[in-house]
Amino acid sequence: MDFTEVYKQTSQLVLPSPSSALLAVAVSHRLVVRDADTLQIRHLFACTDAISDVVWSPDSRYIAVASKKLGLIQVWAMDDTEWSCKIEAGAEGLERIRWAPDGRSIMCFSDFQLRVTVWSLIERECAHIQYPKYTDRAFSFRPDGRYLALAERRDGKDHVSVYDAEEWVLLKNWPADTTDLEDLAWSPDGRYIALWESPLAYNLLIYHPDGRLVSRIASPPNPTLGVRSAAWHPGGQFIAVAGYDGVVRLVNWYTWTATVVIGHPALVEDVGVPVFKEIDLRDSVSTPAISGRLSGGVGGGQDLLQGRPKLRFQLVRPPYTIPRLRIEPDKPNPKTGVGVCQWSADGRWLVTRHDASPHTLYIWSLHTLKHLAVIHHTSSVRVVQFNPRHANLITWCCGNGYVYVARLPADADEERGVGVEVEAVEVPAVGFSVVGCKWMPDGKGVVVMDKEKFAVGFLVEGSE
Repeated sequence: MDFTEVYKQTSQLVLPSPSSALLAVAVSHRLVVRDADTLQIRHLFACTDAISDVVWSPDSRYIAVASKKLGLIQVWAMDDTEWSCKIEAGAEGLERIRWAPDGRSIMCFSDFQLRVTVWSLIERECAHIQYPKYTDRAFSFRPDGRYLALAERRDGKDHVSVYDAEEWVLLKNWPADTTDLEDLAWSPDGRYIALWESPLAYNLLIYHPDGRLVSRIASPPNPTLGVRSAAWHPGGQFIAVAGYDGVVRLVNWYTWTATVVIGHPALVEDVGVPVFKEIDLRDSVSTPAISGRLSGGVGGGQDLLQGRPKLRFQLVRPPYTIPRLRIEPDKPNPKTGVGVCQWSADGRWLVTRHDASPHTLYIWSLHTLKHLAVIHHTSSVRVVQFNPRHANLITWCCGNGYVYVARLPADADEERGVGVEVEAVEVPAVGFSVVGCKWMPDGKGVVVMDKEKFAVGFLVEGSE
C-alpha cells in the first residue's frame, strides 16, 4: 500500500465522492475539494461557520455542508463554480442533513426530532415530515430510491411511515408492535422492512411495505438483553441478527428462523481455524527511523531499508484463549454484545467483533458455515470495513499508527484459513494515530484519519 502526503482535516469530515473522482475535506470554516488520485485542490469554498456535516449528492455533482450552530446549509455544484445555494433551517434548528436518492433534494433533520424538512433544489419548495423518532437512524430508502421508510413517534407510540421519495407524500402508516423501536432497514430486494427494539427487549419484526406483519423473530431462551444490530445479506436471503448475548443468528427469509448460530467463544478449540496473533516488537526491537511501507504478515513480513516491522502477526494453532473484559453490571453501557457485524459486498463472508473482546475480529464464511479466521490484536479494534469492490479485502484500525488489511481466499471452496493473509501497514507519518478509515467507493484506496490529519493509501498492483 502506497500512501500520499498528510493533510489537515477537522472532525474526521473526509468524504470521497460516490464517483471516487473527488475527495471533500472540511478544514474549520473551509471546504477543500481535492482530486482523489493526486490530492491536488480542485475547489475551495468558504463557509459561514464551522462545518458540522458534509454530504455528496448520489451523482457527485453537488456537495452540501451544514453549520449546526447557525442552522445553515450551503450547497455548491462541481460543474458550475458560479452556482451556489443557501438554506436556513429556521427556529427548529438543524441536527444533520442527508441527500435524497434523486440527488436534487436535501433532507434536513431538526433539533429535538421535531420534523424532517425536504428541500428541492429544482422546485425551490419544501415538504415536511413530522416527528421522526431519531435523526441519525431508523430511516431507510428502498434500494431503488423510490420510497422512504421512517420511524416516527406519535402519541407516545412507535409508528412506521412509508413516503413517496419523489412527491414526498405519505403512502402508508402503521403502529409498530414495539415498545421502543431502535432502528429499521429495508431488505436489498425491497420486499421487506426489518424493525428491532432497544436493548431492553429481544424483538425483531419483519413487515411488508404495506404494513402487514410477516414474522416476529423468536427470541433466544432467557435473553438478558435485546438486539444490538441487524444486517441484511446483500442478496436478501438472510438477515444477521447481532445480540447483546454475544451471538449472531442468521435468519433465513423462507421460514424466518435461525439457520445458523454464530458464537464468539473465548476458547478457540477447532484446529482448523487459524488464529492470527499480533505481536508488538517496539519494546524488544530497536527499529531505525524509516519511511515507506512497513508491514507484518505471517512469518514476520519483509524488512524495509534493513529495518524490521514493529508489528507482525504470528500464526497460532488452537487451542487459544481470547481475553475477555470483566462486565460490571452496576455501571451503565456495559461492554458486551456484538458491536460489529458486517457482510462482504458479495455476501460470502461476515466479520464480527464481540465488545467483551474488543481486541479480536472473527471472520466467518457463509459457504462453509464455519469460522474462517480469528485475528487478535494488542489494541482495541475501532473501525472495520469491507472493500466495496474487492469483496475479499477488509481494512480496519486500532488507534495506533497502522492500518490493517486482510485478504481472504478468492476461492470459496478452499479449506478454512487457507490463503488468508493479514498484515499491518504503517502510515509513514510522525505521530499519526489511525482512529478512522474508509474505502474509496471504487475500492482502489483507503482514507486513513487521525484526529487532525488524513492520508490516502492506494493498493499496489496485484494486491487485490
